Amino acid sequence: MNFITQPEIIQLTKLDLELFRSIRLLALRTYPESFGASYEEEQNFSNSDWDKRIGNPDSSDFLLGAFSDGKLSGVTGFYRLSKEKLAHKGMIWGVFVIPEARGKGIGRKLMDEALNRASKLPGLSVIQLCVAEPNIEALSLYKKLGFLQFGIEPYARKVDGKYISEIHMWKAISPF
Repeated sequence: MNFITQPEIIQLTKLDLELFRSIRLLALRTYPESFGASYEEEQNFSNSDWDKRIGNPDSSDFLLGAFSDGKLSGVTGFYRLSKEKLAHKGMIWGVFVIPEARGKGIGRKLMDEALNRASKLPGLSVIQLCVAEPNIEALSLYKKLGFLQFGIEPYARKVDGKYISEIHMWKAISPF
């Protein structure tokens, strides 16, 4: 499928539960090395579990979807840490663009929107994310967006008997 129109980035709601479930399971099944969660675990999630992933539109947590030509072509999530001493930080999670939509700037648009929304949250100073070391395309995007590496967790995941390291990154979004 050729994606002709520019993607529309919207916040997913509980009405998008089935679309999100489908793309998330595709991501976990086809790129298991890129995610800390597994297909086997999440395929058995209840609707309540999926609802929690989508979040409450009144909270600072959100899940964004990129729609191209009427199809959900990518997703990313954001949550703010809840403990008092950590509430100045937020985390990007679950970034995924379907294979046939890659190379069209959809991942960049998702990240730009996530950063824009997060930067408007009062008291939020830092956004962090993790990326599997072999995922050089994602790593390149995050560097272009101003994320800096602050560590590598060796042996972070074990997928099909193979260990995968994870790169930890951060970006300041407000002055300290």
